[in-house]
Amino acid sequence: DMHDESMQHVLPEFADLLFDDSLVHSVMASFPELQLEVGPRAKTLKLQYNAGSGGCFPWHYDNAGRPSKRALTCVVYLNPDWEEGHGGELVLCPFLKPQVVVAPLMNRAAFFRSDLVLHRVLPATKERVCFTIWLDSSVINRDEDCDLTARHLSSEPEAVDRLRCSPVQRSVSRAVYAEEYEASLRECMAQAAGCEEMLQAHAAHVQQQSSHKQLGPFLALLRALRPGAAPTAEES
Repeated sequence: DMHDESMQHVLPEFADLLFDDSLVHSVMASFPELQLEVGPRAKTLKLQYNAGSGGCFPWHYDNAGRPSKRALTCVVYLNPDWEEGHGGELVLCPFLKPQVVVAPLMNRAAFFRSDLVLHRVLPATKERVCFTIWLDSSVINRDEDCDLTARHLSSEPEAVDRLRCSPVQRSVSRAVYAEEYEASLRECMAQAAGCEEMLQAHAAHVQQQSSHKQLGPFLALLRALRPGAAPTAEES
């Protein structure tokens, strides 16, 4: 974490990145609606080294809700010898859209919305190095971005499309992608303390939402809209 002053002395080039707002200004020139903040307190910069022993990350959002202010994620890969089969790919899952797999090639950068794009990292079998910059915004996690209300539970295509493009999707993503979440937890956290508790909490959350009188049928609709989803009994 480059907010650690001891690391700033060891890695001065990365410290310069933390204090430089050039990236913020470049992004704002194209996406002013993000209203990104400037200064080192408005960004996080972390370096990551994966030894290649199968380490991975389960499905998650970089901004899962308040109090986070992260708006944009930028991952830069530093793997000159990466080849297909080495693993460690970033998998992006835009809500109800096909997944996008990003190979961690040298000097490749991946940008995505921290509060809108569900993603994970596949197990790495070779060393993998990257650094990630998260940029904060002053207009992230407003009430309309966090609160799932009855007006969202519409089967009209326009309403579903609005949800797909809204951070409110985070409220239902675990139930919509229940099996994917569970499989990634088992794959990435099997050796970690508390894995069973995480799996139980996930299952309880999905069960609670799925059994809700109004929300349950809406979740079934969203699950059916996933790319490659099997048809329901009513559809088959």
